[in-house]
Amino acid sequence: MIIHIGDSNYIFTKDIIAILDKKAAEGTKKTREFINKLIGENAIVGSLDSSIKSYILVSKNNKTIIYTSNISSKALANRDTYE
Repeated sequence: MIIHIGDSNYIFTKDIIAILDKKAAEGTKKTREFINKLIGENAIVGSLDSSIKSYILVSKNNKTIIYTSNISSKALANRDTYE
């Protein structure tokens, strides 16, 4: 299945590793460091502006990529369930 994660971004649900709430993810040191590492490696799709509500970790070709979304992690998780 495919899930719309905001803007014009769609991803396959089978590729999703995790859907993380932005505030919760940035509140944990190790998670924040991991996200910053991916950003530093240019393994990010989406903007880094203040409208971000969630991060979606995706595995593609044995690489971890982080997508940003202006949709809440709860709403994205519900889309995964119902689509």
